[in-house]
Parts: sequence; C-alpha cells; structure tokens
Amino acid sequence: MKEISYLISHYIEAFIIFHYCHSIFKQKKSNFSVFLGFTLCYSILFGIFHFQNIYVNIIASVLAPLFLISYLYDVIINICFFSLAYSLPVNGIRRIIRGLPALLTF
Repeated sequence: MKEISYLISHYIEAFIIFHYCHSIFKQKKSNFSVFLGFTLCYSILFGIFHFQNIYVNIIASVLAPLFLISYLYDVIINICFFSLAYSLPVNGIRRIIRGLPALLTF
C-alpha cells in the first residue's frame, strides 16, 4: 500500500508540473513525446527514491525537472531555474501525501 501511494505521489507531481509547463511554455516536441518524457522521468525518480539516499533523491529531484523543461520546451535556462523553484513546493506537498498512509494505519 505504501509503495502505491509513493508511485501515485510521483505521478501527481509529474501531472502538476506538466500542466504548469504546458500552460506557460511553448513545446518543442509532440504531445506524445512530452507525455512520455514526463512519465519516464518520474518513473526513474520513483526508482531512485528506493535507494533511500536523501542526497541522491535531492539531486535527482532538482535536476530532473530542470532537464525536462529545458529539453521538452522552448525556454531559456534561466526560466528553467524559475520553474524549478516552482516545483520545489510541489515536492513538499508530495512528501506530505506520502506520510498520509502512515497516519491512517494503526
């Protein structure tokens, strides 16, 4: 149950960042490529999460959205850093969601 909630929280984060980028930036790739990129990237982040190394998780959580935004959208790298700053609170929300199953189990 805990693994499923972690997976869902990763995909919720991908969905939020996808909609944010889709509404702000112009795409360089097709819709399918963008969807596939976000899905693969956040699946890899989910796999990296299982290493339970906080430093690796932080680095990957920072670099993955930066790479995705700069590769899939027509933006300047400075704007990617701004978008990354937007995604950091989303990561905090994701961690709160991850903690909910622990509160619900007795």
